[in-house]
Amino acid sequence: MNSETNPSTVDTTIRSAKHSRGRYALSDSCSSINNHERFYPKYYVRRMSQLSKQEKMRTGFLLISFILVGVILQTSAANASSPTAANDAFAVPVKIDTYGKAWNGYLAYGLWQYDPTTLSPVASHVVVMTTDSQVLYHRTSMSSTSYWPVKYIAPDTLMYMGEPDSLATHFWNMKTNKSTDFPNIHGHHDMIYNPITHTFLTFQDYIRAIDGHQVLMDHIYEFNSTGGTLWSWDTYADGHFGLNAECPCNDTTATYSTATSAGQMLIDLTHSNSLQWIFDKNIIYINMRATNTFCKIDKTTSRTVWCLGEHGNFALYDQNGKKVPSLWYHSHNLNEISPNVFLMFDNDYHNSTKPCQIGNA
Repeated sequence: MNSETNPSTVDTTIRSAKHSRGRYALSDSCSSINNHERFYPKYYVRRMSQLSKQEKMRTGFLLISFILVGVILQTSAANASSPTAANDAFAVPVKIDTYGKAWNGYLAYGLWQYDPTTLSPVASHVVVMTTDSQVLYHRTSMSSTSYWPVKYIAPDTLMYMGEPDSLATHFWNMKTNKSTDFPNIHGHHDMIYNPITHTFLTFQDYIRAIDGHQVLMDHIYEFNSTGGTLWSWDTYADGHFGLNAECPCNDTTATYSTATSAGQMLIDLTHSNSLQWIFDKNIIYINMRATNTFCKIDKTTSRTVWCLGEHGNFALYDQNGKKVPSLWYHSHNLNEISPNVFLMFDNDYHNSTKPCQIGNA
């Protein structure tokens, strides 16, 4: 990172554009790169004022907030992808403000397009742009599940899951427009590539019967490059999360495609959405949105070291010293930035001190 950059003054905000048609939402993982040095700031920094100056400098954080927006976008009817450079006049459907001592760098993220009437996903986009909002590269897919997640794995190279096969992962070199494909590697929400072991870490969900209820749970899997399973961890059997951890708001239940045909409604108990793998210590952090809890896992032994949050091992206190059930609600994108110091995006959704909201977050 440029030594002249003061991260505490950096704020790149993506705001909603005022258009009348179409809806967009950011997919669950984005990536940033600066001077070929990778870091993943993950949308928003919670309670950053409480970090020391040294921690802020180590983090090199970038504040990014993405909001559902409305926009008019012309898309092709072809069921195909179109990787292009910036000369295709693709316009990011949001207003981007950069101020403070923002460093020169790149942002990459997936953007999902929704039908404005049905709110059903109809297309996906991956966008690569500079921190001053210049679009450098983008891809478009008529698949509604592409570009989940999007991460830098090397200079000029992105990892993404999706098109042309939604159940595959790809390394895309943006400059050469060539891809390396891993047809048997797929998951949901997050994925980590380990350049030392050349393996992939991701989530896959499954259905489990618990006390007479059909419940959607998650596995963490480590796959080799051909999709062979090398390691796994279960949010139920290893994490010991049961129905006592269910969010009390009704819309945490989710209809699952394989269960819908059988007329089943599933409890979306954990909704795991974020992974971090500390390679040199073989430690994994998993964030489970619906439980307002994240856990530390010793991958070598598969032991859950501790969990922190509403259903964790620690008492939680707010800034006034009052004991509270949770300090965050339905969070995303957990990231340890220094020992026992974490960043996350706190949705503050289904906050137990407020009435249940309708919808999803």
